[in-house]
Order: sequence, then C-alpha cells, then structure tokens
Amino acid sequence: MKKRAMNIIMIIMLVASFIPPVPAKAAVSREIRVGLTSMYSQKNEIRVNNTKISLGYLSGRTFSPEANFNSASGFVFKPATEYYIDLGIDVTSYAAVLKRMAELPTLGIRIFGAVTGRGEWHIYAGGFADRQEAEVAVKSLNENGTECSLLPGNSYRVKLEWGESKILIDVDEDYEYPQIEGLSAYEGVTGLVDMGSRVYRGRIEIGRYQKTGLTAVNVVELEEYLYSVVSSEMPASWPKEALKAQAVASRSYALVKGGIGGASDAKNGWRMNDTTDYQVYRGYLYEKPETTEAVKDTEGETVNYNNKVVAAYYFSSGGGSTESSEAVWGVELPYLTSMPDFFEGRFAISPWKEVFTLEELNGLLGGFTSSLGEVTGISAVKTSPSGRVSLLRVSGTDGSLSLQTSAIRSVLGVRGTKFKIVRYGDEPDRVYVKNAGNEASEKHLNGCSVLSANGTSTLSSGNMQQYVVRSAYDLTVFGATAPDTPDEIWLYGLGSGHGVGMSQTGAAGMAEEGFTYKEILEYYYLGCRVL
Repeated sequence: MKKRAMNIIMIIMLVASFIPPVPAKAAVSREIRVGLTSMYSQKNEIRVNNTKISLGYLSGRTFSPEANFNSASGFVFKPATEYYIDLGIDVTSYAAVLKRMAELPTLGIRIFGAVTGRGEWHIYAGGFADRQEAEVAVKSLNENGTECSLLPGNSYRVKLEWGESKILIDVDEDYEYPQIEGLSAYEGVTGLVDMGSRVYRGRIEIGRYQKTGLTAVNVVELEEYLYSVVSSEMPASWPKEALKAQAVASRSYALVKGGIGGASDAKNGWRMNDTTDYQVYRGYLYEKPETTEAVKDTEGETVNYNNKVVAAYYFSSGGGSTESSEAVWGVELPYLTSMPDFFEGRFAISPWKEVFTLEELNGLLGGFTSSLGEVTGISAVKTSPSGRVSLLRVSGTDGSLSLQTSAIRSVLGVRGTKFKIVRYGDEPDRVYVKNAGNEASEKHLNGCSVLSANGTSTLSSGNMQQYVVRSAYDLTVFGATAPDTPDEIWLYGLGSGHGVGMSQTGAAGMAEEGFTYKEILEYYYLGCRVL
C-alpha cells in the first residue's frame, strides 16, 4: 500500500524486548572546512602517508601550489616549540630557498626553508631547545659576518619533516596555514590524502589553531563531503528516498553551519567538525555506492524556508513524535516544530531502559557534588508537549541542581530525554484513561485486556519489561516493574537523539511506504520546500 493514512486510534502495544540563513539555491563545487577533531585533534604529531604531496595556498577559489615534496616514508607534522634564527634571506619560492642554501657557507648549524605565506619563503637556522643556547649561536654568527636575529616565540609554528628534510611553517594569528594535496595514488585512486586510519578527498590543513596542539582540517568540495556524511549518518541499505532525504538535509545543515570557503586564519581553523556535535564525517574509506548516488541524485538541492536555506537538524529516532526547537534550545523556529512520528516501522529503535545507582549518579555529577552533597534522587520538573523531560531536578543531601534538555543527555549519557523515571516503591504502569464521557480514571496496565488484530490478550508484567501506549499524537513508554531497592533509579525511554527536525528512522519508514524524499523533508520541516 502506498502512503499509509495518518488517522490514529488509541491502541496499546506490548513491549518485552523490541528489536543563520544562506541564499536558497546552493552552488555546487564549493569547498567547506571540516575540523577532523574525532581523530586528529590536539596531537603532538600527525602523519601523512602519501609519498608525494603538494603544499600551497588558496588564491580565490583556486589552490596554488608552492612546492612539491617526495618521500618514500611519508611526512610528519609536529609543533615547532624550539628557538629559531632568521638568517635574513627572503625569497619567493622553495626552489629559490634550495638554491640560496646551496650557496651559503658552512655555518655549523642546520639550515632549512620556512614558508610564511603565499610566495614568501625564508631561510632559518637552528631549532634550539634552550633560548640561551640560541642567543649564543646568534652572537657567534654575527661576529663571523652572518647577519641574523633570534626569532620571537610563536605558538602557531609547525614543522614539516620527511626523511632528513624539513621546512618550517611560520604563521601568526593573522595569516593562513598552507594546505597539502595528495599527489600519489591511494590504491589506484588519485586526489586523496592518506592519514593512516582515515583517508580524505580534497586537501588537508594542519595547524596549531588558537596556540594549541596540532589539529587537521579537511578542505573538501561540499558534494564530496556529503558522500561520507550520508553513509556515516544513515545505513546505505536503507530505502533510497530516505538516503536522498538525508543527503538534502545534510547539505542544508552544512551550508548554514559550516559556511563556504577554503581559507582560514590561525585563530579560526573551522566552524564545523566531523563528530555528532555537527555531522559524522569519516572520509573516503566510509563512502558507499548507494549513499554517493543519493548525493548525486539531489546535487545542489536544499531545504528552504521563505527562500532561505535552513539548518536542517535531524536525529536518530522520535519515539512517536519530534520535538520543537524552542523546547530543546529555547529558540522558536517555525519549521522546527513538534510533529507526530509514527512512520518508523521496522526501522524503529527499541524502547530502552537505563539503570542508575545513587553511587553512579554521584560519579556522573562529580563536578556538582560539592554543592549537592550526596545525590538522593532525580525528578522531572518539566516535560514538553511531546513528553520529553526539559528540566530535571537532581536532589542531594546539601541542595539541588537543575539540568536542562541538552545537559540531561550529556551528563547522564542517555539516548534521549523522552523517558519516565521510576523509583523504589513506585507503581510505574499507571495510566489515565478517558471514557466516552471524557471522564478520566487511573488504570494499571498490568492485568488489562488488549484488543489487537490478533485478538484479545491480557497484559502481564511477568513477561515484559515495558509497555508502549500509542495515542492520537504520540507514543508513551511505561515501565512494567520498579526497582526493588531505594539505591537504584530506572529510566524507561523511547527514541534517540535531541528530537528536533527529521527523524532518520521515520524517514526510512516513510520511504518504505512510498513517500518521496521531498515529501519526507517537507513533512518534517514544516512550511519548507526543497529547491
């Protein structure tokens, strides 16, 4: 059947163990910067395994090589924390550096090239661990007729080494770092940078952004970036229309959150990284033919509200409904409102249960326990219309603490905030049922009779862990049992993720029922159009 109708009747399901805007039409072939913080952040060393690379800078939107380097053993980037001497020789190319170095008399100190910008090369000497030793060397060189000076400290410097060779990348906070392009083939494919555990399209920039350890940034075409994002965010085996919806949502999100442009300065290496903080991105090795095809089929298409591209937020599973942006982040966006989400079907994530001891909660809340004392319990102070906990109170022997939506997930490490809290002595299966006269009465699910397509059956807490109740606009989870000790707190939950925007499992279910990717996107992003 194509497109199941959305009229919902009250039924009960038994559950034991389930398995800032940018212009509307995005230009293609534009580069985006992605901080590779999941694998290559705050490092003392980053290796590139290509045997041949090109080092250069962006000129407008064109990469302009400064020099090509060859190395059978690859290349190593390291922070340059030593003291260096400037020999006062400024040239415009690496070839000129090599020529001038060959003409210099023996100084008794190692010399090498240093790049400071586009067409700006110098000859440096040294690499002293001790400043006093460097000052002695400067004095000795000057006394022997070589005019030179000790360079001031600079926490942005990086050295690039290969074999016995080395250059210094000497920038400060007002300048760009150079980028490298892979010239040698990776398993027969050219245009890739091999970093060992990960391989990337485009170019790699490695710097000490904001005076920290080394971090790598991938400068890559937007559409090629999406080849990996879509396969990292959604299984390639899912329906094609769902993959296309994911491609358009991810493209829209990247345009708004990441911005376009390949150049940076040393203070601001990237606006978007490769983790779930933004979008999961794992590079070339994780691309799949099905997800690449979905990107190509939707090339340049974005989600738009009032002809502006929007940040098309998405998440794993809605558990019966999505959430509004206002409930999660305190910002009301008309296209990110709460929607029924009953389409998941076979892609649904099982209802989940988390068990916390009071001791474990003390550990998780370690940063707050000085004001809390010993944790004695948690309670939901406020829930959103979709049933998600938006304000959680943690009680302690010395006080209390309130956690809001995003902090609940990060501090407790739970999959989502759509959960019921069950404590020792609670009767967790209580529900309120309205009769034909709109009168509500309390019922215990345990022992109730349920009428389904397979006939009538009786609920029993002896053979199930949770009950899921489906109403006209939502799903609600109830525990079948409660803790048998006051030292434990149980959370019975539905769904996974922040709940705002497109439910990925819901998109897969809609696609399986015959909805197109545009229909999927225009359902989850209210009032938006795919352009």
